[in-house]
Amino acid sequence: MNPRGEKKSKAIIVLGMHRSGTSVLTGCFGLLGVHLGRNLMPAHLTNATGHWENHDMVMVHDLLLRELDCNWHLTGRLPKGWIETPAADRAMERLETLVTKHFSDIGEMPWAIKDPRMCRLMPLWHRLFEKMGIAPAFVVTVRHPFEVANSLNKRNDFSLRKGLLLWYAHVRDTFEAIDGHKAFLVTYDQLLAHPVAMLKKIEKELGIPFPKAIDGHCSDILSFVNPGLKHHRIAALHHQPGNDTSSFSHFITLYDHIQWLASRPGREVSASQSPPVDAGALYSVYLSDNKPATIDSWASQLDHLAPLALLEDALYQLGEEERRLNHHQMVKERRLLETKITHIPFMAQIFFPCDAPPFFREENSKTCVVQPDRWQEIVCMIPSPQHLVNGLRFDPSNQKGTVWISSVELKNPAAGVVIFKADDPEAFSKFSVQSHALKVPDQKDFTLFVYGFDPILVFPQLPDLPDVPMELRIWFKVSGDQSIVRDLVKGC
Repeated sequence: MNPRGEKKSKAIIVLGMHRSGTSVLTGCFGLLGVHLGRNLMPAHLTNATGHWENHDMVMVHDLLLRELDCNWHLTGRLPKGWIETPAADRAMERLETLVTKHFSDIGEMPWAIKDPRMCRLMPLWHRLFEKMGIAPAFVVTVRHPFEVANSLNKRNDFSLRKGLLLWYAHVRDTFEAIDGHKAFLVTYDQLLAHPVAMLKKIEKELGIPFPKAIDGHCSDILSFVNPGLKHHRIAALHHQPGNDTSSFSHFITLYDHIQWLASRPGREVSASQSPPVDAGALYSVYLSDNKPATIDSWASQLDHLAPLALLEDALYQLGEEERRLNHHQMVKERRLLETKITHIPFMAQIFFPCDAPPFFREENSKTCVVQPDRWQEIVCMIPSPQHLVNGLRFDPSNQKGTVWISSVELKNPAAGVVIFKADDPEAFSKFSVQSHALKVPDQKDFTLFVYGFDPILVFPQLPDLPDVPMELRIWFKVSGDQSIVRDLVKGC
């Protein structure tokens, strides 16, 4: 086993949060002759130029996360001691086999691996690199957190808050992973604006010559790196009049500091270029050999945050709760696979208004499975809030029974402002009940008796909304027991 740094680096590890330009950067490496392995994931509507991820390695990552009761969108910390688990040992054996299979016969050709999951799983990869005598070089791409969150909302229907937490989790773990290693930092905007210049700097700073000369492939690079790939341009959202982003200001502060790091001459991330620590330099602790890369070292520097040792504990607790929910979900999935389904599941559907009749269309809606006889919350983003002047449609159940709604809230999450809220009889009186539903009077919560399979609740029109993504939250409960409502409406 060779000690780290004894051999010249030829392995490039691309790290970055999902939707942050890792695919574009890795695709450029492929154009310049860097070996990306075999069995790459195909392009998709959400990534038209290709993912450039090794399908086999992604499967190993996903399997490891699943064995840990985790998934790729875990916002809390991975479980303590996960690196010492049998699941991690199995994953390391599989990854060692794959690295040998894909890259052992390519001679001195540089090779690259990219998968955003690696941001969270780098402790395992560092152990593997040490065992195999590989000295990796890292390229880190970072994108504005609000752009990432909105891209995830469009692709995965994640709330803005979850998208921002995921961005933070991946950036935090990435900077922990590269501490003490050769690494180059680039923002997504820099890559899109100056792809040729960025690739030349990466080649120079990492000391890994690309097999194909960059100058001879400028046209290919410029054709591949199309600025039109960026569909969410809201980096200046917090500067718009009327938007108070104070509740998310720490994400903006982190990104502003990362931009500063990425704009310095000599872009390689190194301890000697560590900036002074202040309230806007949260990640500088990861860039100094004299400071431990731990949450505890931040506490004396950042008085605007809660004690960060406590924050670290909270992140582990959040991870535990997410893993508990993931475990229950996987148990339910196994039961569904093992049991013949004899009933139709409860479903709820939200229709987002369009700009022309018919305003509510099946293809412009979100459907989710509902667990009966328990309160639950639906959270989703409204992609085109300017059309809410035409109202919003909510079909709370696809079966006969009862529906209770305790609260409906529409919020501008970036500004932290509630645009519309209904949680009392006066507010709910503005809703229109249509089709196979009747409103039950004199109830604490807004109660509907569903007597068919197409109950419709139409929200009031909401004009003069700011042109920013909106977050919708609905607290409700459904039941298939019709006798409850029959007793309530008896004699009416």
